[in-house]
Amino acid sequence: MQIIGRLFAAGLGFLAAVLAAAVFLLVAEVGTSPENPVDADWFWGLFVVSSTVTASAIGAYVATPALVAILISEIFAIRSWMAFAALGGALGLTAASSIVVVSEAGSVTGVDATVLTAAGLVGGLAYWAVAGRTAGLRGR
Repeated sequence: MQIIGRLFAAGLGFLAAVLAAAVFLLVAEVGTSPENPVDADWFWGLFVVSSTVTASAIGAYVATPALVAILISEIFAIRSWMAFAALGGALGLTAASSIVVVSEAGSVTGVDATVLTAAGLVGGLAYWAVAGRTAGLRGR
């Protein structure tokens, strides 16, 4: 029964992580206020839709490496917030370097790499807050 609970917590943590990273990316790139106050309703509607689309793209991109990190943290009962923040930041930095390969660009700008790394860090902390604090099946 405890395994089912951990799987459920890990799934919820992953969803929270990708949603937190997506919202962070959108806030960093777009901001939180429309240029024209009349467009506020449209802005927030598009912000919510963009957040879910961005979260699904992030989730699809980092699913495999995140699954490996989650399994390692569960097996070895790693509960440190710093470990999850570092792993999230590493996933964000990997995303930044992969953009160069996928887009065939010469390089990624320092700002993009910094924002993606910070988004990964936010995602890692969100995972820790939901599921990482209680990681591990062995004695609590």
